[in-house]
Amino acid sequence: GVQALLRIGVSPNEVSQAVCSDARAEDIEWLSNFVQAHGACSLSQHKTALDSFLQLNKRVPQQHSVLARIAEQYMELGDENSAAKYFYKARAEDPKALDLMDKLAVLLRDSFNDRPRLNFLARDLMAIDETRPEPWVAAAIFCDYKNDPMVALQFVSKALELDPTHVQAYHLKGALQLAMNQPELSV
Repeated sequence: GVQALLRIGVSPNEVSQAVCSDARAEDIEWLSNFVQAHGACSLSQHKTALDSFLQLNKRVPQQHSVLARIAEQYMELGDENSAAKYFYKARAEDPKALDLMDKLAVLLRDSFNDRPRLNFLARDLMAIDETRPEPWVAAAIFCDYKNDPMVALQFVSKALELDPTHVQAYHLKGALQLAMNQPELSV
């Protein structure tokens, strides 16, 4: 709910007021921090989002969703080592969770050139849940890495069929089509 409201343009302050209005006094601080962190994400204020998620991690430690968001913010800020550290912490906390794990696949390909881990991640995510887009995006990234763009494009199409709002899938689809010299299809 919070992320959806932020995506449609409701300000973080308005969302925070709505969420915290019925909250218990002891929950208001962390709920407000949660909303502010996601609000900063939605505004691409990655340093602010990172700081807020790190504070939230102190309040509710070792939660997969918080750890994965910390990893995502480190990735956006160009700190690949910290991003990888937090993605793997998130996977350790909840090995079945898929949220943002396609971004880990991007990190493994682009920053670490780690084909074995990328292959393992793609297979592992697919074994967890084939009905979510993240495993298909990770598999597409692996196929792209091994220079098989046609199969990668098929996997991205499957991800978009499962979730037509999955941004990472659109980003990869456009990049694949540009690489295949099909710029008219990359929009």
